[in-house]
Amino acid sequence: MSQYSAEQAAEIHCALTVQTFQTLQQSNADQVELHIAGDLQHHFFRQALFAQAALKPQVSGDLGDKMRQALNNSLEQYQYCLLVGSDCPALTTTVLEQAFLALEGLALEGNGQQPGTDLVLIPAEDGGYVLIGCRCPLPDNVFEGIDWGESTVLAQTLANLKQQHLSYTLLPTLWDVDHPEDVVRWQQEGGAINL
Repeated sequence: MSQYSAEQAAEIHCALTVQTFQTLQQSNADQVELHIAGDLQHHFFRQALFAQAALKPQVSGDLGDKMRQALNNSLEQYQYCLLVGSDCPALTTTVLEQAFLALEGLALEGNGQQPGTDLVLIPAEDGGYVLIGCRCPLPDNVFEGIDWGESTVLAQTLANLKQQHLSYTLLPTLWDVDHPEDVVRWQQEGGAINL
């Protein structure tokens, strides 16, 4: 997002985080956790909006390490868990419900989903994914060799899942905010950001 100043980029990120959190709060999730790289006591996270969130520090390592640890830690308390980025304004409670149903084995017939799939993913238009959820602990090497930030992320992840003999369901593709034109798209679709 090089056309934006650091302050504007932070404002965009904060607005996306708020929108994502509000969507998660409206879902049927038992608990919403925010995994944060940085200061858990930052004034942004002290807003009343986040009072019901469980704030957790991100572990060290690459994105795969952070994701695997967050998912596996959640599975110590819950039967299913979803992990979403804060940059997908197209995420809705309906989409979240579909992801939970895929994991629970209650997905609607006729859409090719396997009952009780191990993982569920929502592809992103750019070749990554905006959501990953699971019902079983993930092995240490499940995200090994992923070129994070590249258009091959989904394909590489699916190859790893197949190698690990983990079943998965893909839900319909969504878009996320990675570039200035994505911010414009978000604004055109009613995003709560004025720059």
